[in-house]
Parts: sequence; structure tokens; C-alpha cells
Amino acid sequence: MILIESIIPRELSELFQGDTQLLANHYARAVAALANAALGNVAAAERYLSETLNVFDDPDREAAWLPTVTVLIEAAHLLGRYDIAARGVPLLEPYARQHVTYIGNTVRGPVRRFSGLAKHAAGDVRAAVDDLLIARNECRRVGDHLWDLACSVDILEALAHTDPKRGLELVPENVIVEAEASEMKWRAKRGRTALMAARMGIASRIGLSPRQIDVMNGLLGNHTINEIAARLGFSHSTVRQESMVIYRILEIEGRTAIVDRARELQLF
Repeated sequence: MILIESIIPRELSELFQGDTQLLANHYARAVAALANAALGNVAAAERYLSETLNVFDDPDREAAWLPTVTVLIEAAHLLGRYDIAARGVPLLEPYARQHVTYIGNTVRGPVRRFSGLAKHAAGDVRAAVDDLLIARNECRRVGDHLWDLACSVDILEALAHTDPKRGLELVPENVIVEAEASEMKWRAKRGRTALMAARMGIASRIGLSPRQIDVMNGLLGNHTINEIAARLGFSHSTVRQESMVIYRILEIEGRTAIVDRARELQLF
């Protein structure tokens, strides 16, 4: 599981593929589904997911049941198989106050995090974010940095397109910056992607076109008009004209005020 949290070396990905004894039980196949989803091996991830689905209906619910179900829910959610992930809503409710443990050790953080992913898959974004916030608070209380970050990334991904302003308020950029400097590369990369999507969403809502957003990012990066034009493949006059429109939309007089205004609007 630790390998999944970093960028997995391609040669190690073989551990999560093929019909080996390592993948002989439901928990191992669930982990393989998540690992392959993280690697972008969608076909393999889907196969392991489908091979493990009967665990949802297991009446015995022995020691590995909860870890297996929660890993499956995360894998299904990551793959966009919301029909599968949503099945976790009623299954996890009795365990909402627990942590996911396997052989006596906490291995996957609070159950409520996975309940949040399941509720998001079911379309209840508000309840999902509430659960993720509760889970994050619990992680912070016990000093569990990995699952604290996981909750933050989940929150930002859930809100990036529906309520980007709130997403950025709940997960400020410094959370992602700190993760990028750690070993938690996989989630940090996802967090950066969600953060940029949230900023794009805010920019679109205030009336900036995709081209104007690109020009604005160049201005925020302190590049000259010529440099922005060369990088984007536009003419000097086009970038200059778009800059004027950007200043008008942002309600500022010129370039000297763009950084402060962009920060105020959560665009930077």
C-alpha cells in the first residue's frame, strides 16, 4: 500500500498484475485494483475490481472484509465507477466511527472517509464533504498525515467543479505544496490537478475564456507580453488585447494589481 502513495516505478507495477499467489485473496486483489487504477492501467484495475465484487455480499464479514470493501470503494471511485462505489453507503454506515484495521493495525484511516467517497459517488456531495471533513479532523487529531492529505485531496476533487471557491477555502494551496515536498507524490499530484481545476472553474465563472486564463497565468508568472505570446502561439497584439480584457473583468487598472486581485479571487 505504501508504494501506491508514491509514483510507482514501472518495474514494481508487476507486483500488482498477473495471476500470482500474491493476488490469491480478495484483499490482495482489491489492493491490485487500486494500484492499477493509480498507475493508469484501467483494464487491469477493472478486472481485479470485478473479480472482487462478491465481497460486498459476504455475510460473514471476517477480519479482512472492512479493509477489502474500503479499498474497493476507493478504487471504484478513482476509476469513475460510481455505480460500484455508491454501494458502500449502506454497507459502511454501521462502521462510521471506526478506523479501517487489518490484523490489529490501523492501515487505511477512518471509515468515514470511504463513506464520504461512497456518498460522493451516489451524488450527495454535501454529505460526502461533511464526512470527509469529519475524517480529516480525526486524522489531524491523531497525527495521521497521510490520511489527512487523502481527505484534503478528496475534498478538493469533490468540489473542484461544483463549488470551487469552497474547495479552495477548505484546502488551501499550502496543503498541496507541503505534500509535493513529501513522499506522498501520487496524492500530491492529484491535489495539484484538482486545485488547478478549481481555479479554472472560478476564472470561468467570472467570465474569463480559456485563452484569457492562459494569458492571465502568464501575467501572474511575471512573463512579458512577448514571452506569453511565444509560449501560447499567439501574436503580440492578441496577448495585449486579451490582457486589457482581463484587467477589465478583474476590475483593476493594470498589471501591477493583478497578483493581489488574483489572490483575492482565489485564482492564484
